[in-house]
Amino acid sequence: MLPQWYPPAADQPRSGVDGEFVREHARAVSRFDDVVVLHTSVSPTRSATTAMRRDVEDGVVTYRARLPNLPIPRLSGLLLPVGTLAAIARVVGDWGLPDVVHAQDHAAMRAAIAAGAMRVPFVVSQHWSGFARGVLTRRDRVAFSFALPRAHSVLAIHPDAAEHMRAYRIHCNVQPLVNTVDTAQFVYGHGPRTGLLHASGMTEEKRVEDLIRGFAILVRRRPDATLTIAGDGPRRGRYESLARELTPAGAVRFVGFVAKHELASLMREAAGFVLTSIIETFGCVLIEAMASGCPVITTSVGGIPRVVREGEGLYIDGCDHEGIADAMQRVLEGQHGLDLEAIATSVKDRYSHEAVGRQLAAAHKAAVDAQL
Repeated sequence: MLPQWYPPAADQPRSGVDGEFVREHARAVSRFDDVVVLHTSVSPTRSATTAMRRDVEDGVVTYRARLPNLPIPRLSGLLLPVGTLAAIARVVGDWGLPDVVHAQDHAAMRAAIAAGAMRVPFVVSQHWSGFARGVLTRRDRVAFSFALPRAHSVLAIHPDAAEHMRAYRIHCNVQPLVNTVDTAQFVYGHGPRTGLLHASGMTEEKRVEDLIRGFAILVRRRPDATLTIAGDGPRRGRYESLARELTPAGAVRFVGFVAKHELASLMREAAGFVLTSIIETFGCVLIEAMASGCPVITTSVGGIPRVVREGEGLYIDGCDHEGIADAMQRVLEGQHGLDLEAIATSVKDRYSHEAVGRQLAAAHKAAVDAQL
C-alpha cells in the first residue's frame, strides 16, 4: 500500500487525523491479505539524505521514508517520485515482490510507474475531495490522467466520483468503496449522555462557524447546554474567539486533537454528534459516532446520505442556524426518534474491518486475476 497520507509512528508528534482512515483500511484488509505499507514524504527540515524506519503496527509492517529536502523547491519536488521508487526497491528487497500495489490519491502516479516496473497490477483508492470541489491543478490533471486509466480499478469514496473524473476527461474503472470503523473501539455506550460533540480538522468546508452560531441560539434556550469541539486546524483560533463572543464562559470547550480511544470515549458520553460540513466525501466521524450509539446531526452533502440513511440521523441545512439549534435541542431532550442500538448494529455490519477488509481483498484479487 502506497498512501498519500498516513499517521506518524506512535512516538512521533501529531496534530491531526493525518490519513487515519487509510490506516484503518490497511488494518481491515490485513485480515485477508499480507500487507506492507510504505509512506513517503519530504523531510520537514533541510536534509540531503533519506531516512527510513520500519515498524509493525497492529500486525501491519509499516515503512516510513523521509526524503531529502533541498534548498531548490523544484528539485525537492522531483525527488519525491524518484525517492519513492528507491524506497519501494528497498521494501521489495526486504519483503519480496508484491502481487498488487494499492495506492491512494496523489500517490497513484508513483504507483503506476512502480507497478509497471515490477509488472504487477495496481489499484487506487480515491478519498480526496479535490475532484468534487473542482480544484485540480494542471499538475494534478496530468498525473491523474496518466495513472487512473492504467489502474485496474479506482476505488472511490464519493458516490459521484466517476462523474467528477469525467469532467476532467479522465475515464477509468471506478468502483465504490467505503471507509471502515474499528468496532472493537467504537462500541455502543449504555451510560448517561450529556452535551454535544463535534470533531474535525476545522477546515473551511467543515463550517464550524455555523455550528457555533447555531449552538449560540441553543444556549439561549438551554443555558445548561454544552458543546465539546475536538480536533485542531488553521481556523481554531478564530473559532475560539467566536465562541467566547457568542456563548457564556465554559459553554464551548475546545479540547484539541484527541487519539481514537479518547474520541471513542467522548462519543459514548455525548448526547449528540454534530457535523455541519458543506463538502464531505464520506464522513468517518459519522460512522464512529453511530457505532457508539451517539445520535448524529449532519448535512445532506456528498457521500453522507449513503452513510447516514433515512432514519439513522437528523439532517440539517448547514447554513440554517435556527435549524441547527432545533436539531441539537431535540437530541439533548431525547426527542430524536432514532433506534440507536439498531443503527450501531447496522454500522458494524456495513463498515467493520471484517466487512470492508473483504471488499478490499476482493478488489486486490480481481486485479491479480485480470493480469494472469
